[in-house]
Amino acid sequence: MTIRCQGREFKTHRAIVCSQSSFFEKALSSNFKEGESGIVDLPDDDPKTVESFLEFLYTGTFSVDGFDPDTILEAIEVTNRQALERLNCPPGSSKYTSLSQSGRPGAKAKQQTPAGGLRWSPYAFKGSALPAEKNKKPTKRSTMKQSARVYILADKYDVPALRLLARDRFFEAGKKLSTSKWWPAATWDDTAFFSDIVKIIYDNTSEQDPLRKALHMFVGMKTEDDMLKKRMREEMTLNGELAVGVVDYLTQAKQS
Repeated sequence: MTIRCQGREFKTHRAIVCSQSSFFEKALSSNFKEGESGIVDLPDDDPKTVESFLEFLYTGTFSVDGFDPDTILEAIEVTNRQALERLNCPPGSSKYTSLSQSGRPGAKAKQQTPAGGLRWSPYAFKGSALPAEKNKKPTKRSTMKQSARVYILADKYDVPALRLLARDRFFEAGKKLSTSKWWPAATWDDTAFFSDIVKIIYDNTSEQDPLRKALHMFVGMKTEDDMLKKRMREEMTLNGELAVGVVDYLTQAKQS
């Protein structure tokens, strides 16, 4: 099967993609043109994010600039049901940890049958070349933005294990970013990424979405009064839902 996205083409395999995404399973098994041609057009999606999405379906992880894929969440070990259960828990909470441990049958779980069907394949999808870009220094800021985009695409195409991985990767990058010693010397422009993240998340998720809650935790855990904190305050002034979400998180944190 072929996936087309804004001028790029990805040659993939139905056995890999359709077994993990109900969206693609329905599209390719229907009597519509996609089912007959084996071609799915995704004109509204970002090609780089689609590539990360497909990378996960084939390998169980996705690449993020400056991020070691082996250090975060073994999402490939969980079933879709377990992924949804863990998504409903705050990342790092005791309940999350308990569910994570109960989802592991043993130390060699990585070698067992993974989440939602196939996660490893002898095949490899073939994508058309990505337009050349200037080399950019990897940052936790770009990690958060890319993880948010991947999460939203995973939600759109119904891949719970990828939602879980992207949500947790977003949060882990945020924790490290919030405590960076770099912020006292940062400029206002250096914090613009946070406004972008808020827009990405609030334009594409519902009120109780796990990614929103991870964002609320990220803001609530930021204690230093630096340039990033000032940007957060401004965004909470402009976005009442964000402010309420952060207050709710802080209230629950005090009670726990």
